[in-house]
Amino acid sequence: MKTKWWKTVSIGLASLTTVLVILLIYGRAAGGEKLFYWILSISVLPFGLIHFTVWLRTRNKIYMLVFSYYLFLGLTFLPVIRSEALHVIFALIAVSLMIPFIMVTMVKKKINWRYREVLELAAKPVSGKADGFTARPFPAGKMETDRAGILKFSRFLFSEMIAYPVFEPDRTVLVIPKNMWVWVLFLKSDYKSSTHITVDNSGHISVKIARDDYSAYRDELTFDLLCGSMGDLFIRWFGLFRENKTGEIIGELNRI
Repeated sequence: MKTKWWKTVSIGLASLTTVLVILLIYGRAAGGEKLFYWILSISVLPFGLIHFTVWLRTRNKIYMLVFSYYLFLGLTFLPVIRSEALHVIFALIAVSLMIPFIMVTMVKKKINWRYREVLELAAKPVSGKADGFTARPFPAGKMETDRAGILKFSRFLFSEMIAYPVFEPDRTVLVIPKNMWVWVLFLKSDYKSSTHITVDNSGHISVKIARDDYSAYRDELTFDLLCGSMGDLFIRWFGLFRENKTGEIIGELNRI
């Protein structure tokens, strides 16, 4: 079936880039080379800190690579480092990390948030247009597993930025957020207004798709069918995870 194209395009990265360029131009014009490099360093180093935090939480080695690249790139231009030798060393390390950084971020999409891809994959098999949005959770099948299996699967989804797991005594909630960083950095914890999949300790699944996410599809879709398709998607992914075929999950997401 035809994939439903997403209405909205994230402007966060474009806005951030625009602001940074304006600051760099202003810094160069108003404060000269030194202020320019201060702005450049200070804008890069926080990205390194964020990715280091993600590594601490997910233990995905990819984020340590990204952290290292941002760290040495920021240190390369940091004016307070006066030693020419240190600048050269930091620059060489940053350059050596550049190709792996480009590969994992742009080519292999290893650190992408998977919000758009997940919702488009869920919509792909849905062709009906009857019945609009409802706020209730939708029962969507069962994973044949126990809590231990659910926890392992949830940690895999988190490490690949597919879903953010919230662990509760009787169930696990897999949140599909628009902005993963606010969850990773503990800036948000209430999942009720976000699209999420709930898996109880016996494997029974329910799906709740947020109103904003449903509205973002170009076509109105049969809501129950969309929720059922989302449940089927995660059940199928769990089967692939259990068979150690996680590469197929990532490949499917990358093709969207």
